[in-house]
Amino acid sequence: MTKKAGGYAPTPLKEGMILALETWTGRRGGRDGVRLEENFLVTKDGYELLTRWPIAEWMECWLPY
Repeated sequence: MTKKAGGYAPTPLKEGMILALETWTGRRGGRDGVRLEENFLVTKDGYELLTRWPIAEWMECWLPY
């Protein structure tokens, strides 16, 4: 039996597909957190990172609620 992720059947990755991988961290139920997104192109030999923002360089932006 094949497990479904998020209720969807598994999808084989094919050359030319573009994927967005989003991660989020923060306190559950809290108002502060961060979501980072990386975009990938599936290639014949693996993948190419499409994201151009240097995530390794953190940035803070505090906005009043």
